[in-house]
Amino acid sequence: MKNFIFLVFLFSAYANAQTFDVASVRINKAGSAGGEGQIAESITSTPGSLIMRNVTLRSCVKWAYGVRDFQLSGGPDWIASERYDISAKAADKADDAELRKMLRALLVDRFQLVVREERKQLPVYALIVSKARAGLKPSSDSGPASMRPGDGALEFRNTSMAELAERLASRPLSVDRPVVDKTGLSGGFDFSLKFADSAEHLKGALEDVDRGAGPSIFSVIQEQLGLKLDAQKAELPVVVVERAVENPGEN
Repeated sequence: MKNFIFLVFLFSAYANAQTFDVASVRINKAGSAGGEGQIAESITSTPGSLIMRNVTLRSCVKWAYGVRDFQLSGGPDWIASERYDISAKAADKADDAELRKMLRALLVDRFQLVVREERKQLPVYALIVSKARAGLKPSSDSGPASMRPGDGALEFRNTSMAELAERLASRPLSVDRPVVDKTGLSGGFDFSLKFADSAEHLKGALEDVDRGAGPSIFSVIQEQLGLKLDAQKAELPVVVVERAVENPGEN
């Protein structure tokens, strides 16, 4: 009886949710085949529209719920391998928060997705300030955050501390725990992280960092940016995939 009540509640919640006016979900057969030359995933949102190319259902769920990889678990293996193209448009302008809710409803409709949301204590690194903004310059750039290779360094432009925290937990920096921003610093910053003496040596230096053989990223950000990675535990939202169907049907 409890399960029946839960399913009725779930159906009612999504039946009343704001939905896309038009949406197409197609299997990306080339992407699902994998192999050399496979194009990267891309997710592009504008007010009222969402375009997702060569994405896995796992990536769709992460975007829909605003969580990172370590905050998502469960589901069959194919949710991380099968690829899809999704194109969706709302009847009116909608910001990303509204588009995420619409995507959740779309995933329920097309993939019969069932998830469970929880909060868990997880081991993390807290990104904190160890000394006053050394190496951090408030950005005057109005463009999107970016990271690109420079003269022996990774050059960051208009990057928030939350965006840096996410970068630190991804390749090539790849610290061994999720990173959460606890700096209290708002806005975007311009800064660089230097790993080598020249551009031609940067790739090798970053490969050393990635496998733990190069300079410690802990020391680099503390010495160059005045920031510190502090081992802590934090209660974070997590999403557990309980059910999904693989073939949404061509439409």
